[in-house]
Amino acid sequence: MRRHSLAIGIAIMGNTISLALAEDAPVGVSRSPMGVNVNVDVAPTTPVASIPVATPKIESVGVAPEQKKAGAVVAPAAAAAVAEKALQKDGKAGVSSQAATAPVVPVAPAKSAGKQAASPNSAPSATASTPAASVAGKEDSARQALARKEGDADSKKLLESVLEATDKNYSLLPKGGVDFNYDFNYTYIGSEAIDAAVAQNSENQAVISQFSVNKSATHSFTNTITMDYGLRNNVTIGASVPLVYKVDQYGTSRKRWVTGVGDINANVRWQPFSLSRTFPSLTLNGSLRAPTGLSPYEVDVSSELSTGSGTWGLSLGGNVSKVVDPVVLYSSLTWGYSFEENGLNQIRGNEGRRLQTVKPGDSWSFGMGLGYALSYDVSLNLSTSMSYSKGTELMFNGDLQTMTEPSMAGTFNVGLGWRLDPKFTLNINTGIGLTRESPDFSMGASMPINF
Repeated sequence: MRRHSLAIGIAIMGNTISLALAEDAPVGVSRSPMGVNVNVDVAPTTPVASIPVATPKIESVGVAPEQKKAGAVVAPAAAAAVAEKALQKDGKAGVSSQAATAPVVPVAPAKSAGKQAASPNSAPSATASTPAASVAGKEDSARQALARKEGDADSKKLLESVLEATDKNYSLLPKGGVDFNYDFNYTYIGSEAIDAAVAQNSENQAVISQFSVNKSATHSFTNTITMDYGLRNNVTIGASVPLVYKVDQYGTSRKRWVTGVGDINANVRWQPFSLSRTFPSLTLNGSLRAPTGLSPYEVDVSSELSTGSGTWGLSLGGNVSKVVDPVVLYSSLTWGYSFEENGLNQIRGNEGRRLQTVKPGDSWSFGMGLGYALSYDVSLNLSTSMSYSKGTELMFNGDLQTMTEPSMAGTFNVGLGWRLDPKFTLNINTGIGLTRESPDFSMGASMPINF
């Protein structure tokens, strides 16, 4: 029940925030069946002067007067030595430094110090035996923490869950099996633009009359619910529905955001060969993307954002994985195709040109990585992915055509999987962009939804 509540709470957290922000927007709100766009002008804020904070003075305990004058900070061991030396000067030699803080417990004198020292059966002092017992206790605690407990599966099953968290295309369900999964993903894209104006003075010299650096940032939050069904033991079908919340801020004068449904995907996964201990596992997959989100070719580009791609899409690919306990190696290759979109009427540019047809180019993506089982319940995942997309052909009214530049995106990902019980694994992933077209930073989490 706790896991169910946790999954539902995280799933609606981003949506509640986005809807609340959209409702509080005073102006510039446009609605459609698939989303809400908000565009507001933010008043520039005046920077607040820094307030000096007084650093509290910390008195040292057991520091000699000459060290206080020099401002020295004495470690606890050194402070104890200084205190003991001060006691010796006062005629209290032989009393340990702990006597200043702990009461003295009287001890009966030994009958013969010489015999006690010479006795081979004398027990070691408590002070000498305490460190050894403490070290032994810590070693036993470490062994018990790392030892396999009842209910723990082997590391091979944990590594298989790494593949499921990395990409659902690596895993299949048995015939009749149903699986629900929740994914949360955050991406950040930042850029800077220089705004400068050059004028001429009375001596016809170029003078910079205006100079500023405008920073822009785009934050995207995506909540995705995925359902998979085992059609056969080697065939799994599924569908995913994303809910997108996106915020875009340019400098301190303009802010806009949008919330709505993204593009819905339907996919099928097929394992042509049975599993083998010798050869890697091969899975073929295909997916169909429906343009259910707000299209970037239909919104007002000057004031609105999109939540989808705007075109139908098809992708075909293959995934290869091999478990070499305690490591799993995997790689993938995917080809993507986007269909042409006609009948558009979007105004682009200051000249009032109307975009009528969009024809996106093909794309190729490749990924590879490894997962390592740190223990029976914790795994580490390292991977990198790259994608190449051809330029998009844009056709305007008046038989004007143009082509965008191709793009190359690359990301390095670090993930951590934590299995809370045999049926629930929490996976956290962090990505760093490697190219200019990639998001600067991304972070995500995924977990199964158990009913």
